[in-house]
Amino acid sequence: MSIAMNLHDIVREVALQQASATESPFLDKWHAFTIKRKWFALMGTLNGKQIMNVKVDPFEGELLRQQYPGITPGYHMNKKHWVTITEGQGVPEELISELVVDSYRLVAGPVRKAGQ
Repeated sequence: MSIAMNLHDIVREVALQQASATESPFLDKWHAFTIKRKWFALMGTLNGKQIMNVKVDPFEGELLRQQYPGITPGYHMNKKHWVTITEGQGVPEELISELVVDSYRLVAGPVRKAGQ
C-alpha cells in the first residue's frame, strides 16, 4: 500500500480480499467482518480514534502487546484471544494487514482439499 491509508480503510481492503468474507454493520457505529458467520475483525471508534479488533494466537497477542503500545487486550472481547489496535499509535500498516489475514485464518479454520 503506497498511499497512507487510515486504519479502517486497511481493515476493509484486506478483510474483503479473503475468500467468502462479508462485512455487515454491528450495533451503532461498528462493522463486523465474518467468515462462516463468525467474526474475524471488527472496526469502530473509541474516544474519537479508529480501532479494530482481531483474533490472535494467545502467545502472539502477548508479544504484540509488549512490543506495540497501540496494541492492547481486545476491547469488549476475550482478552486472551483478541487484540485491539488503535490508529496513530505506531502499528505499521503491514502488520495491521497481516493481523487481519491471520485472524481470518484462525476463524476460518484449516482449508480442506478435495477427498480429505
